Amino acid sequence: MKLMYSEWEQERKWLRKKAKDARGLTDAEEEQLDRALAKQLKERIGKRASQLWWQLFGIEGHRLDSIEHEARFIAHLDKIFAYPTASQLISATEAPRHLHTASRFIRNRRVAYQEVEFLAPSASRLLELMLYGYFPFEDTWIFLDRRSERSSDGFNKPKQWLALPRGVVPTDRLGITIEIGIFGDNPIRSENPANLFSSLQPSEKERLAKEFGSVGTHTQWLAKIVENIFTESRSWLRSRIRISFAGEMDDQQQSLAALLANGGPISGKRVSMLDGNYLNCHPDNLVIRSSRGRRMACSICREPTTPDQSQLIKDTGGSSARLCHACLKWKLKIDNERSWLRGACIKV
Repeated sequence: MKLMYSEWEQERKWLRKKAKDARGLTDAEEEQLDRALAKQLKERIGKRASQLWWQLFGIEGHRLDSIEHEARFIAHLDKIFAYPTASQLISATEAPRHLHTASRFIRNRRVAYQEVEFLAPSASRLLELMLYGYFPFEDTWIFLDRRSERSSDGFNKPKQWLALPRGVVPTDRLGITIEIGIFGDNPIRSENPANLFSSLQPSEKERLAKEFGSVGTHTQWLAKIVENIFTESRSWLRSRIRISFAGEMDDQQQSLAALLANGGPISGKRVSMLDGNYLNCHPDNLVIRSSRGRRMACSICREPTTPDQSQLIKDTGGSSARLCHACLKWKLKIDNERSWLRGACIKV
């Protein structure tokens, strides 16, 4: 055991010393690392695009194996995204098709994963069809808010269009952010997928090499840095790489509705949709209201609501609660079932 620990300590000592060379790599060596990392990132993004598509739309029966099916899917999106519509943002249909692989969860006699193959356009086109990334709209770039966490007041953040400030052009079409780090430590962050290594600070390059390098020749050491970064491991000691797209990071951005209604956010004012659809940013559907005071919300689902979409009810104790129509329908159904069961018990 003492000998094994000594070997491990010698290896860590060698890596700490070798990692300092990462600060002074030649341009050719940095370019080599950038190309290798970009290739791995492309493969990882391609797998994620295929998996996302299958989970979101493939299970529902949507297909993209022909131009006709792709056009039909875009028409389906137009029913969800009222304004701007998906057809306004998505480029022309592409003809080439590729074979994609995804996994689906099946429950038979035992839990298992099954691989699924389907024909569809390229991975970048799949992400575009799922409205991932930045899209030019009028005089700004917009993107979907894909954050799933709850806000501090307990309300679910609605899925809506966000906008970059006018005049700001994104450097990456998908808004890719790469985070690399170990458990319990601040991750190394980069927004340059094509120049991931060369865009880092010298201290970050050294840290990356120290964490992911392996003992060997100089060429082997460089190759292992790339390989170990993308090695999947369940151990918390190993680092993981996280790839985020536009709208997935918790960055404060202005909503497209506020930009169209009054040129940007105004303190004490908020923009609401007349029809309650946050994906309908048509100017005729936007109304400016005061943001002071408590927001109206359903007492069950906690979703924001309006007087037209909800009802104020009172219980036997005299307390009042506001329920949206969907939760009110569900509550009436549950109350009727309980009344029926109570009556059946009395008869018995």
